[in-house]
Amino acid sequence: MDNKAFELLRKLIESNEEEFSEESGLNFDIREDFDYYRQSLAALKRNDLIVYVGKFKFTVTKEGYKVAKYKNWSSYIDEKQKKELRTDKKEYYDYLFSKYRYKTFWILFVLAIFGGVYSAYDFIERLTTKGDSEIEQKSLPENKSEPSEQEKLIIDSKKQADSVKLPVGN
Repeated sequence: MDNKAFELLRKLIESNEEEFSEESGLNFDIREDFDYYRQSLAALKRNDLIVYVGKFKFTVTKEGYKVAKYKNWSSYIDEKQKKELRTDKKEYYDYLFSKYRYKTFWILFVLAIFGGVYSAYDFIERLTTKGDSEIEQKSLPENKSEPSEQEKLIIDSKKQADSVKLPVGN
């Protein structure tokens, strides 16, 4: 599409009419201008910038309004190519990420199952040993026959303190 078709699109949008009619050949001084006008309309239709609504009437599409915001047709094409390139890159990186997720899923799943089973085992183990330790703590003082090293030291220090006491005088 060339700049004349782009200018025609802008004129159609600036006319603020929802629908516009195709001009007849009588409105043009030169037959070549009329042919160029018809070619421009055909180019706009091919690019889906205008839509035929019946009885030689057309309307501008949403895409046509977007295109008209650019300086010219080539700047629109450049922007469209950049957008397609960004979309292609995004799809490529989405593919890589999906592939990575697929490959690492089972490893993480196995680790999670292992961690869950181990924590359940550890929890049950602590519950059973806690009950055993309470029984041992209750039975420990009954079975205790000899004093510990600290208790022996305390008893010895008390004996020495008693023997060192002086009689209190009047």
